[in-house]
Amino acid sequence: MDTPIYSDDQFIDKDDALQKYIIKLLSESTIKDINSRLTFVNHGIYIFSQYREKRYIINGFAEDLFWTMTSRLYVLLHDCGTRVIKCILQVIHNDGKQILKPFLVTSDTDIVLFDRANKFIDDIKILRNSEQHCMKLDSIVDEANERKCKIILKKICGNEIPKTQNEWGKCIHWILDNCNNMYVLLNERLLFAEKNATESQKQYLLGGYYSCLEEYYEGNQVMFNVICEIFRTRHKPFNKIYIQAIVSRDTHQIINKFMELIKSSPLRVDPYKVVLQAADFYIKI
Repeated sequence: MDTPIYSDDQFIDKDDALQKYIIKLLSESTIKDINSRLTFVNHGIYIFSQYREKRYIINGFAEDLFWTMTSRLYVLLHDCGTRVIKCILQVIHNDGKQILKPFLVTSDTDIVLFDRANKFIDDIKILRNSEQHCMKLDSIVDEANERKCKIILKKICGNEIPKTQNEWGKCIHWILDNCNNMYVLLNERLLFAEKNATESQKQYLLGGYYSCLEEYYEGNQVMFNVICEIFRTRHKPFNKIYIQAIVSRDTHQIINKFMELIKSSPLRVDPYKVVLQAADFYIKI
């Protein structure tokens, strides 16, 4: 095998054959740009919170490249931005409720593109869980997930379990095409929100953003991880039972403090840093 060439290697700029395997959405510079686009509110709107780019080999075997791309996209789309990106990419129907939405009514042509983008987000989760999760043969949930994974792969390349380089190549191009589609749609929505949205539309978008943050950090496992990080920062020993007790006791207060801090911030701030500050304020060790 050739010497590994990584996704952020400068050599790629001179090699068209390798450039086609670069996912712009996975670039930290791209995410930084996306997160900085909306400036009508002081604290900003972070589509992807706490994202850190990781390099991946792009001149390796197609199968390995596909699963690596899937894993990286899972981190971006689900660990860093599931709720917010779906809020931005929502389809706006002409159903009488569009006046309460942050964007214009979605055209019939664009509905197909937005539905495709949202399904791609869901498919990435299924694929990643099927490939990395410790599947149990007697688990109904795992069996269903494995079945969904096979359906996705068959639709992409014609085979439930891709075997050839050509089949894995189709899977890679499926990822690249969908990432390009998502990037275009994100750009369109962010441009509208910043340049053309009415004050009411901006406030609806901001309200949706706050709801997304509350729902995400109220999640039991998410808050559990936040509390664990506080203990690690303070260099204090902890166990799962103690952490869970704190989560059950303090989550509501932490979320309230979190929302108070983020809404009053005069500067752009990543929500994750704010929730850490809020948790640190309430936890007495």
